[in-house]
Order: sequence, then structure tokens, then C-alpha cells
Amino acid sequence: MKKILTLFTISILFPISNSDLWQTMEKKFEVELAQYYINYDFQAFYDYFAPNHKINVYQYGLDKTGKGGDGKHLKIYTGNFFSSLIRGRIPGKIFVKTFFNRLRKQDYKQSNIELRGILKDNDKILVYIRFDRVNNSNEKYLSARAVYTLNYINQKWLTTEMSTYDDVEETDLKVGYNKMWKP
Repeated sequence: MKKILTLFTISILFPISNSDLWQTMEKKFEVELAQYYINYDFQAFYDYFAPNHKINVYQYGLDKTGKGGDGKHLKIYTGNFFSSLIRGRIPGKIFVKTFFNRLRKQDYKQSNIELRGILKDNDKILVYIRFDRVNNSNEKYLSARAVYTLNYINQKWLTTEMSTYDDVEETDLKVGYNKMWKP
């Protein structure tokens, strides 16, 4: 209840427009996140996640982490190593380091990320993106779509859930793209 009152007060005192939120998410995903991948900056990527939080990663369709095969559902925890094990979840830092190691093995060069839509839902937002991964031969080797759920924590929008999808038009229906805000 305290969290709801705080968010309500913040929204009254500092209202954020859809266009401001769009610009914030555009910078966060299309610029910052893309650069963190290029730099193999696993700590900056890890800092995108809510601290001491259970993070669920859902992969619908094919695996997007570079392992291959069908997508899997991963349970991650961003607290300390032992807290992760007690909760039966993958430690967040191990997840992120493994992900970046797989990018290296794919001869990864860059990601082209496009913000497609956002949806405010009480104290969280859904961010819908499309991305391509490109290797050092400038070949696109993966295209996919993703929905990130972000909560406003410590004056930052932090990821609390991720879902990835194959890059097909049917994904728009699955994620409710028609209800999302876009400029």
C-alpha cells in the first residue's frame, strides 16, 4: 500500500507524459542497451534488472540466448548467490555472464533495437521492442521481438520480467501491440 501511495504522489507531483516516457525508453533500449551489448558490459546490463528481485525470462518460440533449440523459461534472482540457490533460481550475474559469453561465441558485433510500443500499467510499464543481432561479417543472424516489464524503483525504470518471441507478425497479437502507445 505504501508503494502505491508513493507512486500516486510522484505521478501527481511529477507527471510524465507518454512522449517523455517514450523518449526515456528509446534512449534506454535503442542507445544504452545496444551499447552495453557492443561493449560486452555485463555489469551495466545486470544493472538493468531490479535488485534483490525474482526475474522471470520467458522464451516463446526459438531460444534467443544463443544456445539453440526451443525457448526455455528461466528463473533468475538478482540477490546474492546463496539467496538465489535457496530460492531455486539462477544467480543473476551467472545468467548475464553466460549470455555475454554466448554472444562472443556467435561472433557478435551489434544489435539493432527498435522500440515498437509502451503500455503503462499502474506502477509498471511494458516495453515492446524488435531487435536484430549482427555478426562481425555484417550478417544478421537473429531477429526477434521482446517485451520487458519495468518497475519504477529507486527513481529508475528497472526490469522485473522479460519475454522473447520469434520475429513474426503474430507476436503483435500475443503482446497486445494494438493497445500500446506509440508516437
